[in-house]
Amino acid sequence: MVDSPIFRQQNELRDWLTGQPQVTHRKLAMLGALRILPLALEKPIGDLETSVDQWTEADALEHDQRCLAIFRAAITGTTAAWDENPLLDHAAKEARENLRKLEKTKSAVLRTTSKAASIFKFAALVNSPDILSRDRSAKFAAFSLEEGWTLLRDVSTATEREEWQVDPELAWDVAHNVALLSHPHQRLFNASSQPAQSTHAWGKFCVKTGPQPSPWQFWRDWYQRMLSGAPMDWDLQLQIALIEDVIWDAGPDAVAAEISRISARNAVREALGALPKRHGKTETERHAIGGNNPPEPMDLEFTRSITLIWDAVEELEQETEKERPDSKRIIAILKALKIGLISVLKWCGAKADLAIDTTIKWGIPAGGAGGIAYFTKHPEKLEALIKVVEIWIPTLS
Repeated sequence: MVDSPIFRQQNELRDWLTGQPQVTHRKLAMLGALRILPLALEKPIGDLETSVDQWTEADALEHDQRCLAIFRAAITGTTAAWDENPLLDHAAKEARENLRKLEKTKSAVLRTTSKAASIFKFAALVNSPDILSRDRSAKFAAFSLEEGWTLLRDVSTATEREEWQVDPELAWDVAHNVALLSHPHQRLFNASSQPAQSTHAWGKFCVKTGPQPSPWQFWRDWYQRMLSGAPMDWDLQLQIALIEDVIWDAGPDAVAAEISRISARNAVREALGALPKRHGKTETERHAIGGNNPPEPMDLEFTRSITLIWDAVEELEQETEKERPDSKRIIAILKALKIGLISVLKWCGAKADLAIDTTIKWGIPAGGAGGIAYFTKHPEKLEALIKVVEIWIPTLS
């Protein structure tokens, strides 16, 4: 680790950034924007014309769309900065345009909210694919970073302000070579404490959006994990950043429904990934369980059930890769998996002289190797797959 340069003026920061690769601009700008995110979500306590209590339904919907645009810019900018996936080019540009529209909303009358949204707008500019010039990128990144620092300094209490005379977090990021990390797995605040007003703003947002079911649940979890340095799965974040414009435009509920579909599909993929690859040929013989008995033929009905399970698993894998999975086909696959699980439980229970009811124990030892042995030893894996498929199906309608 080397000593970090101290930037006391925007031009000093801009000049330093000009000598850095543009990917460094993107990463540092997004980390700076993420630190002020709660301040961009606040509702004005009141303005010259009306109070929040007198807001119309249209005002409330406008504010919700504003918060959604901030979160979209945050997740799109973060994934674009660290993954550099060309698929994100359009998403990054749309996120930037939505932030420009925010400047005309009623929430913009609150100075800190307006300034925070502006910081995100300039951070989004840095991530836009049409900003090809390193000089322009450095200019926007420097502006976004300094504005973020001064905003946090301005909302700090007198006691807190001492540590914000310069940007302590930018200095920490640079000193620890954040730009070289594959992903930001450090907390957002490392060299300082999150200012109390920012903490309060985030807590208030969580309380206001707390009742379940809430379209904001994912976003609360997402940002809390970013704060603590334990970001969500990056492939999941990429998929959410790539949600179609028409869904983002439809509002928080539509986006939440799409996120549920994406999350449910990912859970199925994870459960499938926990299974071994199918062997080319199903066993027809096995050693007796729990004894020294000689090999005996496997029950024909049972071997057919194992084949049914593996066929269903392979078909399910194919459905998870389709842009539009066939819900009817998946329902049929689920039925096959359940039939297979019942057969496995009955076979294990009979061979272990156990009653075939809800008290059947998991994990009865089985000899040999291959598909049959796997499911007799790990029926809980099959049960876990069934559970996530059951959750996935309702999201497909």
